[in-house]
Amino acid sequence: MRSIAFSPDGRTLVSGPLNKTIKQWYVATGALIRTISGHDGKMMGVAFSRDGTTIVSGSSDTTAKVWSALPRTTQFQATVNQLCSSPVAPDADIAIDPGDSEVLPCDIARIILHFLATGLPRSFTMTLARPAARVWLENKFAKTDSDDEGLAKLIKLYIACICDQNVADFCSGAVSNVFLVDATIDQLKQVVTHVTSNAVPSSFTVTTADPATTVTLTDGLFSADRHALEVDAILSDGNCRMLQTAMAEQESRAEQNMELLRAELSHARSEVADLKATLASFCASPQTGRFTEASRAADISAMLEGHPLLSAAIPTHDGVGPIPSPAGLISRLGHARRQPETRVAEYKAAIAQARAGVEALETTIAAVSADYQAASSIIDSAAAFEPESLPSLDEMARVLEVADNEVVGFPTLAPELQARYATLRAFLQPAVRETWQWTLVQKELGDDTSAEERTIRQLTGLAAEAEVRLAGFAEADAITVQLQTLGDNQHLKSSMTSLKETVEFYSRPRKNGAAILKDAADDLENANATLAKMVAVLARRTPQLVRLCPELEALTAPSASLFAELHEMGLAHLMDLPEMRADLSLSDFAVESTVSENRALCQIVARDGQIYFAKTFKLDSAHQRKLCDREAGILSRMAHSPAVPRLHFVLLDLSDPERKTGAIVKGAPRAPPARRLSQLARQPAQTAPTACSPRSTTCTARASATATSSPRTSCCARATPCSSTSRRPRTWTP
Repeated sequence: MRSIAFSPDGRTLVSGPLNKTIKQWYVATGALIRTISGHDGKMMGVAFSRDGTTIVSGSSDTTAKVWSALPRTTQFQATVNQLCSSPVAPDADIAIDPGDSEVLPCDIARIILHFLATGLPRSFTMTLARPAARVWLENKFAKTDSDDEGLAKLIKLYIACICDQNVADFCSGAVSNVFLVDATIDQLKQVVTHVTSNAVPSSFTVTTADPATTVTLTDGLFSADRHALEVDAILSDGNCRMLQTAMAEQESRAEQNMELLRAELSHARSEVADLKATLASFCASPQTGRFTEASRAADISAMLEGHPLLSAAIPTHDGVGPIPSPAGLISRLGHARRQPETRVAEYKAAIAQARAGVEALETTIAAVSADYQAASSIIDSAAAFEPESLPSLDEMARVLEVADNEVVGFPTLAPELQARYATLRAFLQPAVRETWQWTLVQKELGDDTSAEERTIRQLTGLAAEAEVRLAGFAEADAITVQLQTLGDNQHLKSSMTSLKETVEFYSRPRKNGAAILKDAADDLENANATLAKMVAVLARRTPQLVRLCPELEALTAPSASLFAELHEMGLAHLMDLPEMRADLSLSDFAVESTVSENRALCQIVARDGQIYFAKTFKLDSAHQRKLCDREAGILSRMAHSPAVPRLHFVLLDLSDPERKTGAIVKGAPRAPPARRLSQLARQPAQTAPTACSPRSTTCTARASATATSSPRTSCCARATPCSSTSRRPRTWTP
């Protein structure tokens, strides 16, 4: 089948098979009406005209032809076509009798759809032949006297559409009454909700299909002719809303009535007050001679009307924060300057306080100026306002007291009489006197703010100087960090001395001396470069910066107090050792193993991947101090002997008077100078070698104490791992 098309009335359809013919069929019965031939090619498409009287066909023979749809059009079809061709008038009365024509449900469906699309007539009646039935409209709803199932479905669909339309019209305000037939529960709930939130309709009748019940609205309440759970729930909620609305309306009407009564009462009181005022004026007139002092008080009150003091008020200002003392801040900053760890935070806090103090003083200056201007304005206005005949304050107070005594015996007229001299009473209030006293004091103080301005200059200068010092602190911290990054100055110089000796030693012809000399020269060149960087960094220590940050002086030398204490303890040789480190303690080293010895604690320790040999002495007795100093003296005198291990660090812990300790850290056994210099130049990452046992060192002593890890502990030297494959006797390199 290539193509099919239905007629506009739905009665027939045409089909274009794959052959050269056109076939026309009855839709209801499926019977063939006729076969149309006339094309020379296969059918490509068929279609009906809009009025259903013509068929158009197209073929592969490149032709299109027009055919008559039916031999003739019945009178009934003409009537239906005419009815559905134009909108229906609201006052139209339509009655259709098909006569001997065959009328099907599709005919009534076409008419009903036209009614829904264009509007309903006032009345409609139509008779169907098959099934035998009559269809009519009653209150816009379709009814039928037939039990035909298909027709019933059609009527039900129409009623559902009408219900939806009526609900939409009612909720939009297009109609003011409700009439629904076979409505759903949702439609009932929708219209009930709309009624409870809007005006009550003129009529309300809703008939539901499932459950079958009729809902009406009587005396402002919903009711149903039979009980159903879903319907009762909707109606109960709606009635509650209706009652709440009614109560709100009653309360609104009651409030409106109260407002009317209040307005009438206010008007009556106003009239009574006018009468009392008239009577009070009459009684206070000189002709009556009844209230002479009250009359005089009223005259004084009239003179005081508009007095500046009555409207003047003491200015109020926002509270200001505490104002720091410049001398106190200077003392605080002087103390903070000597505390490198906390001075930056202290200086920033002091700067913030100084700036807050400046803001507070500026606010105070503005307040002083505003107070002086306000006081001057009040005094000038009062002097220009007060007439010469105005009595003194004491006389005013006396007149007020006598006037009150005069009217106290007339409670009915007393309020009106006292109202005549209310301005006098207000002028004698304590607040007015306080304002006047404040005005005189501010005028006497004047607007001199020189002290505040001087303090502002001091705080501003202090903050600016503190900012400059903060920059100096930052520079000092940067110098310290850069020097710490480059290494220890004293240790570098000691290493350079050793390297120079090695270069000088191998400058003369020796076996394998060329390679050793080259490595030593490279190490010395690197050390010179590092020392040059240190010198460049130290050159930034200007005299002003050193005076500001005294700790910069101690970057290249141990403290004098340490040497003094060593001198008192008899450790003179330790004082001569450049390897002494005040910035390290033995806790900075990891203990690999401990060696039993009679005179000192001997240990193999590691730091930064390098291995060292350490001897720790207890310094709590003269004998122990002598042993330690003797060891240091031997290393100092025999620094160039190959039999003495290289000294790297000397550590001291003098924090505990009872258990002062000293540790001498020396290099582990290693190859001759050439190999050591080569290893130092490359600096490989080392771990603790198993060949470096405690027996590798000649510094064996009795284990006597364990070094503590306090900040006063000084330390010593980097070690080079020993070779585990060499069979010849080991030697020590200075």
